[in-house]
Amino acid sequence: MMKSELRWCVFPRSRPSTEHQQAVIGVFQDCLLKIGTPVNGLSSTDVLATVGPGLQSIGYTVEQGRRVARPVLFGENDKPVKSYNVV
Repeated sequence: MMKSELRWCVFPRSRPSTEHQQAVIGVFQDCLLKIGTPVNGLSSTDVLATVGPGLQSIGYTVEQGRRVARPVLFGENDKPVKSYNVV
């Protein structure tokens, strides 16, 4: 039987986790019995489908069968000038 405890740490280790980090950790903790390995053996796509709604509820953009464009360089007035499509 799988232990239902998520092991995590945040950096820098000289500070406690933030409220936002706790929200992210909570999403994975809530889904642990469904996504944990080696018991479940899910693909990354299946894991993302499971944790995606929770991540979206705290403000993340989650890939859903499409690429997500992420700007990496910004020009004048914060206009993105170079983006990469995250798969």
